[in-house]
Amino acid sequence: MVNPRAWLAEAIATFGLVFFGPLSVILSAAWYGDGLSTEAIIFISLGHGGIIVLMVYAFGHISGAHINPAVTIPMMITKKIDVKNGIGYILFQIMGAIVATLTLQALFPEIGKKVFWGAHGGPSELIGNSMVSGLVVEIILTFFLVVVIYMVAVHTKAPKQIYGGAIGGMVFLLHLVGVPLTGASMNPARSFSPAVVSGDAGLWEVQWLYWVGPIIGGIIGGGKARRARRRAAKKLKAMNAKMAQLEANRQEIINPYEDSTNLSSMMSNPMANLAVATQATEMQIEETDQALANTLDTIR
Repeated sequence: MVNPRAWLAEAIATFGLVFFGPLSVILSAAWYGDGLSTEAIIFISLGHGGIIVLMVYAFGHISGAHINPAVTIPMMITKKIDVKNGIGYILFQIMGAIVATLTLQALFPEIGKKVFWGAHGGPSELIGNSMVSGLVVEIILTFFLVVVIYMVAVHTKAPKQIYGGAIGGMVFLLHLVGVPLTGASMNPARSFSPAVVSGDAGLWEVQWLYWVGPIIGGIIGGGKARRARRRAAKKLKAMNAKMAQLEANRQEIINPYEDSTNLSSMMSNPMANLAVATQATEMQIEETDQALANTLDTIR
């Protein structure tokens, strides 16, 4: 069943990211100059990480606060969201992003144009302007972003009070190291809207990098989390079977006199034999209980 309310939440949250994130780029260029100084990188990282924290807490309970096609696509693949809603999420994320960039263009027509309203311009000289290196960087950055999202927001065992801070903190860290390399997109909608609004040919030449890299990284990250849960589920199944077998053995020992064969074998010292066997089996059951509890913790 489609959920237009969640779609609208995604549009608003993505607007927030693509307004305040690029605004930090525009202001850092105005205050610190066109180069990437330490102050500028920290300012840009805070702008992106901070808005993510707030948007996740504000809209996470409505739509999950994906704010990113590279998050929504793995969620569809791992069946955390159905395909219809996933497509709706992505379309509204892109629309929210474009409206945000148009707003920045209207507010900052001159100083914003110098940085193409926060556009991502491709790999930097630090990685030799290599598209392959840039692709690998975007895959790695997005992989870790999506893994953190799955482990703190999707995983049922994670404390929900901290997930917004954890995701926003990861975005901050990834921007600290990624801005000097590729601009740290990790989000196709974030890179797409400045390219659309500015119409710059150079931005369109590298646009594929900011779609392919994040989507691949997101899919790998989501798949890794899903495989971990499947392995834990298989382990739980095996533990349940072992528990059932141990319980059956325990019942046979506790009720030995119901079986005439057991009766004859225990006549010499029945109570001592019964106590020893029961104690050994109960120790096995306790060990299995602990292993089962650990497995349940992993799955949750």
